Amino acid sequence: MPEDRREQPRYPFSATAVIASGPGIEVGRVKDLSLGGCYVAIQQPLPENTLFLLTIHHGRESFTCQARVITATSGIGAGVQFVDPDGASRGVLNRWLAGIPIDNP
Repeated sequence: MPEDRREQPRYPFSATAVIASGPGIEVGRVKDLSLGGCYVAIQQPLPENTLFLLTIHHGRESFTCQARVITATSGIGAGVQFVDPDGASRGVLNRWLAGIPIDNP
């Protein structure tokens, strides 16, 4: 089993993801979320290390920042790392994460 390289805990989350790279736009589904990134279910993920513009829509709020593909599996999705989100986007992310119930074992 591959080593887990995430620096932040991730939580189940469901939202629409819009991936803009070059002239193309793809739409996927966020399956989990952390302060440092997310997992996007998408049929044709971009190649690993690709930089792109990510917008996540959830409820009435949106989070937008540059992102990098860390892992990609065709037909399944991609693990994505956020790259320097601005203060407003970081605020949206913090609100979303604060609203996620956390199970304490």
